[in-house]
Amino acid sequence: MKEVYPQIEDRVYYKGRPSYTIILGDYNAELKRPFNTSGFYVADIDTGNRWGGKKIQTVQDEKTTLKRRFDNDDQDADASAYAGEGYANNYDHFSYDFDRFSSVQIDVKRIDAVATYCGGNFETYFKTVSDHVPIVMTMGLK
Repeated sequence: MKEVYPQIEDRVYYKGRPSYTIILGDYNAELKRPFNTSGFYVADIDTGNRWGGKKIQTVQDEKTTLKRRFDNDDQDADASAYAGEGYANNYDHFSYDFDRFSSVQIDVKRIDAVATYCGGNFETYFKTVSDHVPIVMTMGLK
């Protein structure tokens, strides 16, 4: 990310209009936290030395992927590989240029889509919607 992001973020468009680039999605890596003990991680702030030392901020550390196993007696092939209710990992994040967005108020959160659309049933949500819940970023631009 620290090699790709600055290439895109520094682009200037017609009439000198700069881009304000935010990367988002499933990183398949957790946001680095002291309590995390295994797996792949992305740092809170990563410095891209190749592109002038840009500091890239990554945010959103709530768990957003669903566990793959559910507590039930269903022997169906799809369900047999899943056990335990709830969330598994915080793989979904937003990343942006720390300095460029330093004066912008940014709030991020996980949408409680399992409760909203499936009455809190993680297995139903997993099988009918996704193995991830959405995240949202709210920005206070001046």
